[in-house]
Amino acid sequence: MEKVKEPKANWDSAAHTIFMNACVEEVRANNRNGGYLSDIGQANLHKKFNERSGRNYSTRQIKNRWGVCRSEYNTWKTLIQQASGLGRDEHTHTIAATNEWWALEIKAHPEAAKFRYAPLAEEEKMLDVFDTTCVTVGIYETFNHQHSSLRNVNERTFGVLKMKWRILEDGGIPRYKPETQKMIVTACMCLHNWIRDSKLRDEHFDKFNNDAYVQPPLAFTGVNALPPEDDGTMNAVREAIASSLVP
Repeated sequence: MEKVKEPKANWDSAAHTIFMNACVEEVRANNRNGGYLSDIGQANLHKKFNERSGRNYSTRQIKNRWGVCRSEYNTWKTLIQQASGLGRDEHTHTIAATNEWWALEIKAHPEAAKFRYAPLAEEEKMLDVFDTTCVTVGIYETFNHQHSSLRNVNERTFGVLKMKWRILEDGGIPRYKPETQKMIVTACMCLHNWIRDSKLRDEHFDKFNNDAYVQPPLAFTGVNALPPEDDGTMNAVREAIASSLVP
């Protein structure tokens, strides 16, 4: 009997989103077994994807997709670790780095070329699914990755806050007395949180959710040209934090 050749899977953006949504559901349901899903998780993933996508992909194609996504996440995570301190490009939303930086990274990791002008698709979901199964090089790389992620969150938070409430920009708030400045900041944050909590449609928050607001890092110029002197205390703190991140 001649073996029927299965149709080639087309993993477009819609299929990728459906796939990752189902993966997250199975991981959060604790249907994981080592680096992949348990038998129940695999069966659920296969069924959910085909039902939601209207496609008829085989178990092998679903499993292969898991491997491809995990590999892409590993590559992206390596780039993020190497890009500690860098933000995201306002237009492409990928890592905001020089052409020279990208050339070196792509030379070391050719598969990174796909992220030159676009970030990892469904990044948050990929992190949920694959981060605990990916290997970090060492404690300092782990620290750099966590520090970079935290800094990016801070930059994005202050970016949208200042763009939403223009009085907080450098040309506005310094004109007021310190006590008035405190009240202005508090009022802006209260309004900001009220809009968020109310789940109202807002143009600025929509742009923020699409990574359109990134607060650029401050340049080291003038009095900031040299880093502050360190008596070793901060180095010790960094060492302690880095060590605590790796079991």
